[in-house]
Amino acid sequence: MTSNSLPLLTDYSQVQPKSVGLLMSGAGSPPQPPMPEMLTVEQFSQRLQVSRATVFVWIQKNILCQGKHYFKIGRVLRILWTKELLESLSQAPGHATRELESAPRQKKSSGPLNWDY
Repeated sequence: MTSNSLPLLTDYSQVQPKSVGLLMSGAGSPPQPPMPEMLTVEQFSQRLQVSRATVFVWIQKNILCQGKHYFKIGRVLRILWTKELLESLSQAPGHATRELESAPRQKKSSGPLNWDY
């Protein structure tokens, strides 16, 4: 045996791959941003003190964008509570809620009466 050869290891418990050591120490990876809270429509409307209908109107008017502010899996809708979401709501044209309050309500017309019945 030459002096350049490595000794044989019989105890593998002390062997640790470099990649595992890096993952465990966190070295070399950038810090991850915190995961945003996922809220139901009810929770989101309570935090903003608006009705559920207002939230659905914001979705319909693309004030809340799918994939950016919320996601849907089947019929389950979850809103991501982020700083970006709050900024986009405050910059929405008409400031989102005021637009709804000032909208005039239309009466449903029942049409002409059928007197020949």
